Amino acid sequence: MDMKVVRVLWTGGPHGGKTSAIYLVRDMLERIGYSVTVVSETATEVVGGMSAKHVDAMLSAPALYAQFQKTVLLLQMEKEVQIERMVECMPATKQHVIFYDRGCYDAAAFLSGSEHAFNDILSFAEVPAFSFDTLRVKGLPAFDAVMHMQTQAACGCYNMYSEKTGTLRLHDCDSALSVDNCLLQLYASHARHFFVPACFDFEVKVSKAWQNVLATLKETQDERNERCVCL
Repeated sequence: MDMKVVRVLWTGGPHGGKTSAIYLVRDMLERIGYSVTVVSETATEVVGGMSAKHVDAMLSAPALYAQFQKTVLLLQMEKEVQIERMVECMPATKQHVIFYDRGCYDAAAFLSGSEHAFNDILSFAEVPAFSFDTLRVKGLPAFDAVMHMQTQAACGCYNMYSEKTGTLRLHDCDSALSVDNCLLQLYASHARHFFVPACFDFEVKVSKAWQNVLATLKETQDERNERCVCL
């Protein structure tokens, strides 16, 4: 794997502006010469192909919801593997950045907020390939940073969860806060874990995320330079 690749996992509770921020920061990076690949959120893709009636049935049936999470997990794992292979084939003339819109481990928070629940679904899906050291499929490089975009429910933006916004939402305000807190705990031990708090001004959140990405790029480059000097 080319050493110029930087991997950032974006996470956080529902409706935290994560996906919108990812594409804004991607465009900003590309304007200054970086090559960026975004791995889109798998659960959103799956739900997007379902009817509202199907979604309601899924949410009201624990077994069906577990099957949904199994499907998302398997698709996410395969997607991460294939994206890494694709990036390996890209020219090394630019530093490449991969933004992951959620990772496999996020499923733990959306199930019951525990590692035990995640282990259960790994067994249920018959997936032995997950590594808790890298939080990814075994053999794939670890994330260089985790960007936690706190759900807007934390600053009282309740209308996002109670009114129709043109986007299907699977969580109310309370469950969004619960998922957000679970995700915060799950990834808190990562060496480069950034917390971007909820804010009424979305541009402020994007600016903070942008600064965190720039800091990650600088730090990872400094680390690589040091390794080169040691060699």
